[in-house]
Amino acid sequence: MGKLLIIVCEAPFQSEQVNYALKIAERALEKGHGVSFFITMDGIYNLITTQKGKALQIKPIVERFKELMVKGARIICCKLCMELRGVEKSMIPEEVTVGELSDLRNEIQEADCVLSFTGRK
Repeated sequence: MGKLLIIVCEAPFQSEQVNYALKIAERALEKGHGVSFFITMDGIYNLITTQKGKALQIKPIVERFKELMVKGARIICCKLCMELRGVEKSMIPEEVTVGELSDLRNEIQEADCVLSFTGRK
């Protein structure tokens, strides 16, 4: 099976892009493909564990990412983006790898397909 890399730059609840990325990853995992995420820029806010979805009666985005990790997805979060936004490692799931651009390069080289959710125009 192939390997899919999904790059997420979009913050939660701004648009449907993060939801689309999660749905694509779910389907790819169901079909036996490998899935990795590289979370960068405002996308790192998707991983903050204190998110609440009650106000909208939805599951917090971070919980959906955790479910994907249980199913085998790998998640790498940009260290520089975390530092610039004041996000500490203790604020995201411990299973998430904190990485750098060299990790993104490696993921791109290993991927059969790369999807990038980089925000609206």
